[in-house]
Amino acid sequence: MMNRPAAFPVALTGSNDRVKMWAAEAEVEHEALEQLRRVAQLPWVHGVRVMPDVHVGKGGDDRQRHRHEPGRLAFSGGR
Repeated sequence: MMNRPAAFPVALTGSNDRVKMWAAEAEVEHEALEQLRRVAQLPWVHGVRVMPDVHVGKGGDDRQRHRHEPGRLAFSGGR
């Protein structure tokens, strides 16, 4: 059985409380966690919410890390 937090959402370690996850950090790919931290630091992002099926997004691998391609980010509306 997986070790899950008692209550969701949980803050992603190292995100200054800007990333809230409905997933256990230990169960998420390292690359996806790093991508979430990078997205949370963008100046126009005011918060990131993560669903349980989180995975690395297109362009999220190390070869694409320093490319600025806003079209590769997807956000859902609302606050």
